[in-house]
Amino acid sequence: GAGIGDLVVEVAGQEMATAYDRELLGVLCEDAVEWLDLKNACVSIGDEDGIDLLAQQVDSHGAIWRIRRTLRPGAIAGTIVVEEEIQTSEDREVMCLPWLTLFAGLGTYGSSKDQALFAGLEYLEDEPSSGQADIMTLEHIRRVPAPAKVTFPLMAIAAQGCYVGLIWEPSEWIGPLFDTPDTIFASGAHVMGLTGPAVGKCRFENGLVAHTPIHLTANTPITAKMWIVGGEGATIVPAVEHSVRLRGLPPVPQIEGGLPETAKLLAHGWLDSAIREGGLFRHAVWGEQFGLGPAPDAAMFMDWLAASLDDDDLIQELSVARDLALASIPSSRHFDGGVSHVRPPAPALLFGDVAAYVERRHGAAQNAIAGFDSRGIKVYQPGTVDYGRTHFTDHANGYGAGDLVTALEGATLRADAQWTQIALDLLDKQTELYANTVPRGAQTWEIPLHTPDILASGLLAKAYTLGYVISGREDYLEQARYWAWTGVPFVYLANPTAGAVGPYATIPVLGATAWQGSWFGRPVQWCGLVYASALYQLSEYNPQGPWRQIASGITAAGLQMAWPVDDADRQGLLPDYFLLESQQREGPAINPGTTQAHVAELFDAGTIYDVRRVPATGCFIHAPCRIHEVVKEDSLISFALDGWG
Repeated sequence: GAGIGDLVVEVAGQEMATAYDRELLGVLCEDAVEWLDLKNACVSIGDEDGIDLLAQQVDSHGAIWRIRRTLRPGAIAGTIVVEEEIQTSEDREVMCLPWLTLFAGLGTYGSSKDQALFAGLEYLEDEPSSGQADIMTLEHIRRVPAPAKVTFPLMAIAAQGCYVGLIWEPSEWIGPLFDTPDTIFASGAHVMGLTGPAVGKCRFENGLVAHTPIHLTANTPITAKMWIVGGEGATIVPAVEHSVRLRGLPPVPQIEGGLPETAKLLAHGWLDSAIREGGLFRHAVWGEQFGLGPAPDAAMFMDWLAASLDDDDLIQELSVARDLALASIPSSRHFDGGVSHVRPPAPALLFGDVAAYVERRHGAAQNAIAGFDSRGIKVYQPGTVDYGRTHFTDHANGYGAGDLVTALEGATLRADAQWTQIALDLLDKQTELYANTVPRGAQTWEIPLHTPDILASGLLAKAYTLGYVISGREDYLEQARYWAWTGVPFVYLANPTAGAVGPYATIPVLGATAWQGSWFGRPVQWCGLVYASALYQLSEYNPQGPWRQIASGITAAGLQMAWPVDDADRQGLLPDYFLLESQQREGPAINPGTTQAHVAELFDAGTIYDVRRVPATGCFIHAPCRIHEVVKEDSLISFALDGWG
């Protein structure tokens, strides 16, 4: 059509979205807002290299407004680059800047969808945005959020086997608007829009216009850059992949002093913080809430640090503390358990008692499998609080994912053909139940079963990667990639503030604790570090993916968040959560192992645990270091180990 908003987006021959042809520019004239309807603008069209639209309007006080919108094909298939410029011939105060609004499904698939995403805020199936299933305070409304709550600039709708999305270059002039189904314009579709200014000093959250006018200087254009993206796909995962290809990943944060200074900080955490008393350790420091106990993983982490330092006094202290930790472990534990959120089966490989440890883990795997019914479902069992009451069923993919990992890790340790097949059969049932769904329900000790959850992404990615390690089946690797991508929307791929800590910080859930106390815009890095652990393992089998860089970024962000050595009780410990805008550490101080688990990979210093399948056998190699060059020739198996210590 002839108007600046007369645009239709088609994907694979299907109409997926329509632009808004009645955009309104709000100008404050003599203390009253005058709305300039761009439908009435005089428009000229050029199309030599794309589409060039120029709209002109004159306000009631004689200022000439020029809105120029250009659309060009992007370098990546399925991408349209949209650049817009707004300027006025006279100084004006403005209440609303119309950049671009898309109605997905208008006149086609309507208010239904397969999935929808607003990165950092919404991860939906065919359900409404700004719902109360995950949070019941006023923060459940998230149509126009504060910039710090958006993990990276992407809104997307998937329907009819295709997706359409909107990406933008963040600035003070742009505020994203997302509502599915659309309750703002009552279009009967879904709305993805960009209007100005951004939420901040002149605009409240969820305000459709500014509360205080912004000043535009005569003949000084303001600009916005956006991308309309589309492609085929049954979920929003291809839209996330599209965004990463288009915008790239931020650089991994640099840690001052590199590995030597990092090792010192973590060593002081184990040795000198309130996490330790003698040979016993707490999971976290938070008043009297976390008690002391034996910690085989602490002994292992300290042993690795001692091998990574050149400070003789600190090495000696670590060695003494390690031996105290080992002496405090009951013989019946066989080096199982610990205090970290990431606990690879390395302590027994370092300190002995492997056979008994394997049997203990096999028993845990059997118990884990017994928790699933014949359909492969682990049915949610409410405790004092029924966290399942807002969910549409009595189970979720993340709810049983931890047990699934236990079962599959146990299968690699024992290499019992019968139990290995039982574990793989259970994994196949998870695929039948949950393929192409939203990651949910991994933290039901305080989070609703319904809530989208990065921990679910990490545990499922790990489970399917283990399935691939065990079997070599490509469908497991494909599922591992899918679940790894579902975790990316929880990761800050754009710095939301001017602070040093931001890129690769991770939102734990898109909801709240007990439906109150929002986690939007509030990173909980331990959840991301569990996810990162799965990505590191996946990167060994899918090296062309972005997994290692994302995992390294998450690890580095965790180190940035750690308390410094001048905080005696919390030095080297990880805050339970981090406030981005104030750059402030808050909550319980978590043991150093959660951050340390993959520091070796971050600094290309090997790894503290690896497992590899021996080709054409039912056997696996486990080592507390990197394994490579695994070769089987006739009756000979050879491999290389990058040992340490």
